[in-house]
Amino acid sequence: MPVAPVKERLAALQGVLLDLDGTLYVSGELLPGTPKLFEALSRRQIPFVCLTNNSSARSSDYVAKLRRLGVQVEPEQVMTSGEAMIHHMLKATPHRSAFVVGNEALRAEVRDHGIVLDEDDPDCLLLGYDTEIDYHKLSVATRLLFADKPYFASHPDLTCISDQGLLPDIAAYIEGLAAVTGRRPMILGKPERPMVEAAAARLGAPIEALAMVGDQLDTDMTMAQNHGLLGVLVLSGETSRDKLAASPVDPSLVVSDVGELAQLLV
Repeated sequence: MPVAPVKERLAALQGVLLDLDGTLYVSGELLPGTPKLFEALSRRQIPFVCLTNNSSARSSDYVAKLRRLGVQVEPEQVMTSGEAMIHHMLKATPHRSAFVVGNEALRAEVRDHGIVLDEDDPDCLLLGYDTEIDYHKLSVATRLLFADKPYFASHPDLTCISDQGLLPDIAAYIEGLAAVTGRRPMILGKPERPMVEAAAARLGAPIEALAMVGDQLDTDMTMAQNHGLLGVLVLSGETSRDKLAASPVDPSLVVSDVGELAQLLV
């Protein structure tokens, strides 16, 4: 995208969607530019929602983590892909029971929204990023997929960044189950539209007036490119310049980190 339109869109922003890990922090360490970004957003009075595809924890866990790191956010300013999955299930489907492949945090959130947990004959299968996964869960999921149960996943990420480097994300489970059953889920988090619409509704702004700021090409920037957001790629997480050069995904703007973006929000 030419520089002038990007500048115009930055000047006219009505909201910002922010990835978390790799963008604002890495594991338990706040990235240096993060405070500058929030100062710039406050100065411009631009509302934001932090979006994470990590469905292994609840939004309240992320609020607590950000506050521990010195970033003051409110619960309505954080949205997980688990929330997007539950929102879609309640608003767009008749399903009210599910078998959940996910951490206890995701199962608790599903229960809290009135959805019955059932591994015998549920309405559907919900797949999240499960750091507690075991053979029993995979066996039940396989049986339900062979029984042709509706199948949803919170996100499609290949890897997640950590202080140990890149670790396997939900794609390891999606591909394993696909190899056995031939079935793939409907994705509800980034980069798919249900999460975009949920975030835009929370901000009360049109999608085309929003920016997506993140470090991943296959989720953050693909979502921006596919749904008309201003895509701001940060190089503080999973994407290097070499990886960007080899990708068909074309961000609107590339910055070293969110601190550099803050300088552009004048």
